[in-house]
Amino acid sequence: MTELGRSGDVQEIGITDELLASKTVGEASEMLPGGCTITLLSRDEEYIAPETSHEIQYGDHLTVLGQTASVHEAIWELTLPHSPL
Repeated sequence: MTELGRSGDVQEIGITDELLASKTVGEASEMLPGGCTITLLSRDEEYIAPETSHEIQYGDHLTVLGQTASVHEAIWELTLPHSPL
């Protein structure tokens, strides 16, 4: 979605943070900026349209879809190491 005149993007993000891996898709979605959403969870050759209750596991891949700037911010949020609360 990077063609001239398009303002959207789709990216697949690998989960390598143990603390993020213990969260649900709903909790991870709350970390994202407005204008983007988690649309697909990939795990071991299985592709799931995730519900907010799906638990994220280490090594999963999340596909994020939305406005270009929001998706880039989502990549930043989902790939930073996270501290326990």
